[in-house]
Amino acid sequence: MKKFSLFILFSIFLTANNLVWAQSMPARVYFQGPAVDIAPQSEFLVSVFLDATEPVNAFDLEIAYPADKFKFLSFDNTNSVVSLWQSSPVLLPKGNIRLSGGILQSFSGSGGLLVKISFRALNPEDAKLSFVKSNLYLADGKGTEIKATPVSSIFTVAEDGEIISTPTAPFQSTPTDVLIQKELESFKSEMQWANIFALFPLMIFLVLVFYIVKVYNNRKRKL
Repeated sequence: MKKFSLFILFSIFLTANNLVWAQSMPARVYFQGPAVDIAPQSEFLVSVFLDATEPVNAFDLEIAYPADKFKFLSFDNTNSVVSLWQSSPVLLPKGNIRLSGGILQSFSGSGGLLVKISFRALNPEDAKLSFVKSNLYLADGKGTEIKATPVSSIFTVAEDGEIISTPTAPFQSTPTDVLIQKELESFKSEMQWANIFALFPLMIFLVLVFYIVKVYNNRKRKL
């Protein structure tokens, strides 16, 4: 009985310890890609993931990659948790990749897929992917900014590596993106008509002025 009580107490202690550790564990962003050496000219995917212990509903990330070792090909957002892209993932002028968007229902937990990035392996050498920026925004009604722990990854390109050819799907606008775009187009159209209607009084006034001047000139000629 005494041993059983000690076992129960020990289990409670471990559970409490794990809960404290989980609550104190910071959010993190990280990569997941091929776990083998990659042969040159292979085309492969690197997934960008998010872990968060508190609900997150927006992010702003910047990724650095070696352009002499990896050639960027495309983005694939199949099965992404992102419901709204502030702007589609883009290559910045300096060569880094920017990911910025929102998650309407918010996300907390582990393994939240943000996007998959397709690369072509170039020179046989180690290549490092890292986060230059890792800003997250909490779904707390204030948009509180927190810094996710950025986890870098190193991938090896080797002549005797595995030849990889991973198919990708083209980047697709989310249903929310499409809805917002339609609303913006509708708003622009309504504003155009509103501007036209706003000009009506001025147009009527100009017509009246033109008519009065014409009548005046006609009468002046008769005199």
